Amino acid sequence: MIEAVENRAEVFDGLCTRKPDRRSRRSHHVRSLEAHNENMSTTSYQPGVCNIGPAERQQRLNIGWGGLAVTFAALAAFVIFQVADPWRLLVAIPAIIGATGFLQYRMHFCVNFAMRGLYNLGDKLGTEENVVDAEMRRADQRKGLQIIGLSLLAGAAVAIIAVLLP
Repeated sequence: MIEAVENRAEVFDGLCTRKPDRRSRRSHHVRSLEAHNENMSTTSYQPGVCNIGPAERQQRLNIGWGGLAVTFAALAAFVIFQVADPWRLLVAIPAIIGATGFLQYRMHFCVNFAMRGLYNLGDKLGTEENVVDAEMRRADQRKGLQIIGLSLLAGAAVAIIAVLLP
């Protein structure tokens, strides 16, 4: 299945490449997905593993830094102006945005593209291509939900810290 392809991916210079398969026999389904993947215009796309290239990754990194900056500014303002605890929970929003940006950068994976069935491994923004295989789209969506879950956890942790600050 897709998991076999997912587990064999590694990151190299902003592109995803497959590690050599050490098993002598792979399922027919995995071989057919790999053959389908090779027919796509970019052979580095891997369902549930990698759906963005250098330009898209840089944009996600910038979003991560922006979210982090707003999070720290909000935390500082909440402490300086002694904002009530319920309002401090709002710091989760920029924290979630920042975490999502950093996770997408690190994982070479865009949540938005995953949910819409797209990928862009090129050096330019705005050159998305469609993921045509339904199983590949499902693998992408699972990975996107994983990133969303991790980002929500990060936002909740930051919100708890914000409430605990003096």
